[in-house]
Amino acid sequence: MLIVENLSKSLNKNITLFPWINSKNIQVLRDINFSINKGDRLAILGHNGSGKTTLLKILFGSIYPDSGSVLWKTENLNLEGQLKSISSFLNNNDRSFFWRLSVRDNLKYFNSLNDISLILEEAEGRYRDLSINDYLDTTFMNLSAGQKKKIALFRGLIKNPEIVFFDEFTDSLDINNQIELKNLIKKELTLNLEKTIIWVTHSIDEVKDICNKILLLEEGSVKYFDDSFDGSDEKIQKIKGLLLK
Repeated sequence: MLIVENLSKSLNKNITLFPWINSKNIQVLRDINFSINKGDRLAILGHNGSGKTTLLKILFGSIYPDSGSVLWKTENLNLEGQLKSISSFLNNNDRSFFWRLSVRDNLKYFNSLNDISLILEEAEGRYRDLSINDYLDTTFMNLSAGQKKKIALFRGLIKNPEIVFFDEFTDSLDINNQIELKNLIKKELTLNLEKTIIWVTHSIDEVKDICNKILLLEEGSVKYFDDSFDGSDEKIQKIKGLLLK
């Protein structure tokens, strides 16, 4: 279980080029509380500036809250052992690859960094639907945008994480690639592997057939939380209405 209690965070916003002049602390999260169970798929929704990405960064341990706690299985999520069970997928994941190396060489390199001995053939068998074997020997820079996303997804799944984070992962893709990638994620992570998923987005349509819990943020506070989201038209229209207010 993931338990978030009384989470708050302020960030320093410099309004000039000089950090020692006119700096201002702005509270981006205020007293956030919610919990999810293992295997849940939580969507974090909200407009730009609502605190979505800051909350996500706290959840996977890249920044610390000012107050409150994040607990996973009663252990602090920032512990090194817990971080090994996490994979995060951001919209710009492709920037972390070596563009002039082949896909195979990229994956071998990142496996060595993570001390993963699993050979690529085993991983290909585990995630067969990603179909990466068709371009393992292709230079990364020559892949399409959709193929780059598949490789990023494959890389993050090799270590078999317990928790998977997405931050507007499909935003840069055309509609056909978005649908294909979301269907792959739904099949691989929710149906086959039953992973715990936390997905940050600004659109309920992006996650309506993936997530079973919805957290809506507004100006850093929880505006709405649904722990039994079923993707029904009634609930979707309710959430869209809340996003419009």
